[in-house]
Amino acid sequence: MGRRLFFKRTKNGKPVAIPVTPALAQLIDTTPDNQEYLVVSLDGHKLQPERASGIIRDLRQRVNDAAKNDRSKINIRNELHFYDMRGTAATELLRAGCSLEQIATTMGWGIRHAGSIIENYVALVPEKSDEVLVKLAKARQEAKGCR
Repeated sequence: MGRRLFFKRTKNGKPVAIPVTPALAQLIDTTPDNQEYLVVSLDGHKLQPERASGIIRDLRQRVNDAAKNDRSKINIRNELHFYDMRGTAATELLRAGCSLEQIATTMGWGIRHAGSIIENYVALVPEKSDEVLVKLAKARQEAKGCR
């Protein structure tokens, strides 16, 4: 089993265990022992939500500017906001083949809430529809073989 971060959600007090990715492990391992927060402002203090949102807006603008000049790069829709990152993370987990239960556990959500979020974001994951068609064709082919 790998490293994990353990939290209690502020909203409902439910525990959440987040797997530590290699990039997060590097951030944790290089954070000074006396630093209270992992992600801090330029002057080393707690990063305020407004500043975090500003960073996301600036990053989106840089990515979109690069995408204008390079069609291989992805454009980020302007209507996406900082709080959409949770849905984006859940979508990435879905793309990675995680089950609804795995997504709910990782995100600290209930199954019903995870289902609702995935339902909203799955339209942005067209390859999932393609996967359903492939599975359906395979099942039909196998059914023909059993006759």
